[in-house]
Amino acid sequence: MMERILLILLAVGLAGSIGAFFLYVAILPILAITAVIVGLGAMFYLGFSAAQRAGTGEDVSEAHEAKRSIRAARPLTDADARV
Repeated sequence: MMERILLILLAVGLAGSIGAFFLYVAILPILAITAVIVGLGAMFYLGFSAAQRAGTGEDVSEAHEAKRSIRAARPLTDADARV
């Protein structure tokens, strides 16, 4: 019974502390910091996945593959030699 009362008091104390924090600090800077941290995490994930794809030898860009197939389908000209 004592554990239950202590758990309830701790939950009320935590909720009160969070509520007091949001009364003291404006919500806009907290949301801005959260958005920046989420953005950094997303960039890290995208960089990590791109590095994994590059390591497996897959072409990341479909445009590169399309350009390669177009060049293979037509005969070479002087303009292609300059590129």
